[in-house]
Amino acid sequence: MAGWLRRIAWDVRIMRAPSKVALGFGYLVLFLLGAIAITIGFLHGHPVLAWVTVAGVAFHLAFFAVAVWASRRRFGGWDAHPDWEGEPPGSRNDAPAE
Repeated sequence: MAGWLRRIAWDVRIMRAPSKVALGFGYLVLFLLGAIAITIGFLHGHPVLAWVTVAGVAFHLAFFAVAVWASRRRFGGWDAHPDWEGEPPGSRNDAPAE
């Protein structure tokens, strides 16, 4: 599990700042709305609403995981950076020392 979280963190780290903000805001809204719907569903006797919301949140997490997997596959695969540290190849830190 920690490996997956590290890989997702790497993908988010190399994203451009506006994409990070949009991604973070989108998932914050998704989870807040999901939490409200699940609470209303279970506490007020609407279990179908709650389970549909749980399924929707699970679907979005799966969609995000597939998107991350596809981007890693497109940009060199899971093993492109075995240590998952530092900057990606071609970044400013790859320049030879003067």
